[in-house]
Formats: sequence, structure tokens, C-alpha cells
Amino acid sequence: AIEVLTEKLTNFSPDACQMELEDGGGTWVCALLLAILFQDRDVIRAGATMRAIPSLANLLRSDEAIDRYFAAQALASLVCNGSRGTLLAVGNSGAAGGLISLLGYVELNISTLGALAEEFSLAHNPVQ
Repeated sequence: AIEVLTEKLTNFSPDACQMELEDGGGTWVCALLLAILFQDRDVIRAGATMRAIPSLANLLRSDEAIDRYFAAQALASLVCNGSRGTLLAVGNSGAAGGLISLLGYVELNISTLGALAEEFSLAHNPVQ
């Protein structure tokens, strides 16, 4: 499952407006599913997990707030449940810049996404 979701996210480019129109919202759904999967430590140990990190870091640069929010959720699940190697991979992925841009924005503009995140037992504010 991780491989399929990662492949979908690999095709994402922050500059590809046409692809976002064709996507129909599937990008954030993939990030949400990864966030849910990454709550399981056995799933995080899979080799495909490390290949998902660069795609999630790239997704943090999306123009769509929902894409950025659930990419942050997936990375938060990895950080909370992963090993030191996972933490290093997330730290070295360049995700910090994308997460910094979410600070403050999450509280003001994404309150409805917080309710959706709670439905899936995810953190209300993944930036923290």
C-alpha cells in the first residue's frame, strides 16, 4: 500500500497546476492514508516508508492547504512512531521549511481539517 501511495505522490509537483486539476483531490487522500498507516510501527519499518519521505516533503510546498496539512500529518506520524533513522530521514528531507510555513496558518485557516484529522485519530495540529 505504501508503494502505491508513494508513487501517486511522486507524480506531484508544486508547479504542476494542470496535474492538480486532473488529480481531483487524490493527493491529500494519499497523504491522509499514509498518515494513518504510519501510526503503526511495523508499517514504518517497511523499506517503502523511507521512499515516501521525499514525496511528503515535496507535498509541503503545495499551493493547496489540504495537501500541506495531510503531508504534515503523515510526517508527524513518522516522527512520533519512527526510529532514529526515520527521524534523521525526515530531518534531512527539507520538510522543516514546509512545516515552518504552516505555523500559525494551521490555527487560523484549517480548523475544519482538524475535525477530519480527529476522525482518523491524527494530531489536531501536526506542526507541533
